[in-house]
Amino acid sequence: MIVLLVLIAFIFLLSFAAVVFIAAHFHKLPFLQRLSEKSKVSARAASFGLVLPVGLFALINVTTFLVVLLHLAAAFALCDLVFLIIRKVAGKNAGAALRCLSAVLLTVVYLGIGWFMAHHVFATTYTVS
Repeated sequence: MIVLLVLIAFIFLLSFAAVVFIAAHFHKLPFLQRLSEKSKVSARAASFGLVLPVGLFALINVTTFLVVLLHLAAAFALCDLVFLIIRKVAGKNAGAALRCLSAVLLTVVYLGIGWFMAHHVFATTYTVS
């Protein structure tokens, strides 16, 4: 029982960290940077508001919400790594909008392919000779 409670606490902390990580990336968007010049609180609230649509997956179930949230955080981390390599090799800096868009598109495509494969299982017959 204690192992289960520790696991649930770990998942809760990981999901909270993922929300903060994603909101920090959204906060770097140009329109939120302009908003933060006027009011830092409203810019932070808008950053967390952009993460809110991911919370709609909690209406399906909590597991789906966690899967989408953690895949989105992993896609942001992966895109950060890719754009860091591009910046070091080519010397070109990509904007925050491109990084955010690529991470969201990567997540949508990856989870969409996974959903398609899960719902379209193909039967294969094998013969051993």
